[in-house]
Amino acid sequence: MTRVSHARHRARTRDSGTGHGADASFARSPGVPGNSEAVMKKNMGGIDRGVRLVLGLVILGYGLRHHAWWGWLGIIPILTAIVAVCPGYLPFRFSTRREPPAKPAA
Repeated sequence: MTRVSHARHRARTRDSGTGHGADASFARSPGVPGNSEAVMKKNMGGIDRGVRLVLGLVILGYGLRHHAWWGWLGIIPILTAIVAVCPGYLPFRFSTRREPPAKPAA
């Protein structure tokens, strides 16, 4: 992109309200890291987390005991158990976590 076309692009994408360009509206959009809406929703229940933790520790321990590189893959289920988010569940909108009961309207 040449300098002239780059300047025209900036002029077209400028946000008229803030004067900071397109980046200002992007920063306010949901899903951008740093926004409160960007927090990943937990999708793993207690039993799921416990099974992953134990399985991850077994894989990690067995791999380290036998000096196998694949033992380090046990870190993946351990980390997913700690953060209570399984990336494999996200595309399918699957969750093993119980939702807390809704508060009654006052």
